[in-house]
Amino acid sequence: MAKSHKELNGLEKLKFVLKTSFDETERHQLSMASMQLMGSPAFLKKLIESNQELAPMYQELIEEGIQDGSIKSEQPKLLADLFVLLANFWSIPTIYPMTDDEAWQKFLMIKSIMDNLGLPVIDDEIVKLCKENA
Repeated sequence: MAKSHKELNGLEKLKFVLKTSFDETERHQLSMASMQLMGSPAFLKKLIESNQELAPMYQELIEEGIQDGSIKSEQPKLLADLFVLLANFWSIPTIYPMTDDEAWQKFLMIKSIMDNLGLPVIDDEIVKLCKENA
């Protein structure tokens, strides 16, 4: 979906992916499904498979961003893997129990890590969306 937006650079495409992931209905359905599946070993397997599918897509967009200068990194694969791990595993409260405040602190930590690694994908608009959907 993001790749079809030729007017966007690599970083903007990654931001587009994140912003579209805030669809309330889909997020609620995924959240409910994950709560139901937590008791099943299949949950962790499905989560890992999902992350393994996302990482190459993010890597491709990161590589595009490196080429167009919007992302500063020499390790697109590692950066994609780390982002997926942090955003789609470490931040899941059913795996790592946390309070709302701890979840917010994790989100800000992910932003800081990504900014420091040359992937400023979590901008003010995404921070606002996250805060509104928390």
